[in-house]
Amino acid sequence: MSPAPKHCPEQQLCNILSAAACCIEETSLLDFTMSAIAKKAGMSMGSIYKHVHTKEDVLIALSQHGFIRLRETFTAIFKTPLTVAEQLIALSLLDYSKVDPYPFTRHLEMLVSNSALLKRSSPQWQQQMSTACDGIDILMLTHFRQAISDGELTTTGDEDACLQQLQLGIWAINVGHIQVLLQTHSENQASNLPKAIFPLATDNPHVLNCMRLINSFDWRQPLTEEGIKRAAQTLIELGFR
Repeated sequence: MSPAPKHCPEQQLCNILSAAACCIEETSLLDFTMSAIAKKAGMSMGSIYKHVHTKEDVLIALSQHGFIRLRETFTAIFKTPLTVAEQLIALSLLDYSKVDPYPFTRHLEMLVSNSALLKRSSPQWQQQMSTACDGIDILMLTHFRQAISDGELTTTGDEDACLQQLQLGIWAINVGHIQVLLQTHSENQASNLPKAIFPLATDNPHVLNCMRLINSFDWRQPLTEEGIKRAAQTLIELGFR
């Protein structure tokens, strides 16, 4: 009998996270077990613990993957010929069922911000998740600064303060909207939230609120209803809507 194939550490971790995602979908974000992950991954518990030490580590590792995917999505949007204002409204028009790596990613994003969960996780995984999340912030600030350099966005007073307001506003209104949806839908609907709710229509109240926020800043070309439609069509072409 030939020996079982050996995988590099990166592939082992990939297998573990894939198995973990399956186990969570079969149970929940709270009820999955490490032993079930090991069984589904076809690995020993010792091999599992070389990568993740607790269930909290598993959740944070999965969340890190979600943040990396989100950064890749934002990067693709920022490379389109849309104006920066149109690119920003595109973030509110995403179909998360086509963007998120897991059906439960939106719930997971909220869960891993819990301080009690973080205390039970490994510092190395906390750092990796933080780095992935920071990567999104850096990407957005860099993109905004380029918009200023290109004359697409004009700021008055403290440039850094203005950019931080824009970044925080966009992030808060989108994340806050998702949290409200999670809290106001039934458990069954919430578990399928991306497919049940997204993509939002171009005239959805949330999208129009985002338009008002974006246009409160001084753009060379303010966002219009036609611009929202262009953003939606671009997302379709990218496979994000």
